[in-house]
Amino acid sequence: MIKIREQFAPAYKDQIENWVKYEKSRTPEEKLYWNSIWDQLDKTYICKVLDMSLYTVSGAQVRGLPKDIVPVDLDFCLGGTWARYPWILDGVIAIEYKLFKCYNYKEIVDRNAIIIHETTEVTEGLLKGLDYEDAHENFANKEESRYRFDPKSSKYYPLLLDIGLENPALTEDYNYANNQIFKDALKLAITRGFVIDSNRGIYEVYERKGYHKGNPIFTAKSLGELQGFLKR
Repeated sequence: MIKIREQFAPAYKDQIENWVKYEKSRTPEEKLYWNSIWDQLDKTYICKVLDMSLYTVSGAQVRGLPKDIVPVDLDFCLGGTWARYPWILDGVIAIEYKLFKCYNYKEIVDRNAIIIHETTEVTEGLLKGLDYEDAHENFANKEESRYRFDPKSSKYYPLLLDIGLENPALTEDYNYANNQIFKDALKLAITRGFVIDSNRGIYEVYERKGYHKGNPIFTAKSLGELQGFLKR
């Protein structure tokens, strides 16, 4: 754990105040206010992720707060950190508690992908001085997609093993099945004159001639759905 923490966040404690998007505008009184909102939420501490604390919260409870407390444009979905949501304590990753109700490896991947996304926003983006949008688009989305397609290819896979959120045996089966299905889908796409673009577990199918126009002819939310479309 020590080596992983040193690799990703060597200056975490020293720089935390500089990463927080709201820090310059938040007074001590405002911090106390947001901390009081956090105290009201039903939550469960899970573990440490690097130097951050991972909690589960109820997204429904958060979204049910009055909109003068949680603005509409900050509606909480699957996960977030203090850099995006002012009601989350500094140094905390909060994710939807339902993500921890995993009944198969695909659901484990969905859960871990969100944890990786939120961790990457902080360690790879905000730590290096980027604003939230840059960290989200240019780092977190890409690392999440890399993990979803091939868990072991993510630099955070050893961290997930270290904190007990990964299963090496299941990973091998998942990678093999994923790669075989995707390879088969690519072969089908080529024979039908299609191009496949994937991002965050979403697969968009384009006509080869119209690929650069940005209008997919089909969008699949899973490899199985993609394969089903291509076999029509």
